[in-house]
Amino acid sequence: MKRYTIQITEKQMLQLERACETMARLINGQMFPLQNICEFAWERHVQKPRGLESCSNEFFEMRRKVENCLNVLHILCWDIPVGTDYGLHHSPDSDILWDMYQVFRHQRFLEMSEEQQERSRMSVIAETPWQTGKEPLCEVVDIKDIETNNKSKNRKKQ
Repeated sequence: MKRYTIQITEKQMLQLERACETMARLINGQMFPLQNICEFAWERHVQKPRGLESCSNEFFEMRRKVENCLNVLHILCWDIPVGTDYGLHHSPDSDILWDMYQVFRHQRFLEMSEEQQERSRMSVIAETPWQTGKEPLCEVVDIKDIETNNKSKNRKKQ
């Protein structure tokens, strides 16, 4: 099995985490991530430029229309009742994405202060990632840890 190393910033990892979660959920028929994306887009491109209130009638009208469209797509494309989804093990691609999401999410927990970790201990972010797909879990290694490790190895050689 081929393996790769990719160096990304913290912000890039957060976006990759978000993308993996969103795609995994959409593949399995969970429509709420798309609902959230539509609401964010509406807020950015309609509400703010027009100076509308966040809980305006226009917002609720947009939300109703988006929900109706997503309900049609849900039945048409996933062929399951609205409000249901296929869940884990439905798609190998979704399982890989879900596993990656878990690893990235848990990495954020590991990088929290002890106080933040204590407050988050009962949240899913604290859960150790478990493998749902057939691919091994990906790994996240802080470059600082690698650099520190390399410096200590170089000192031992001298």
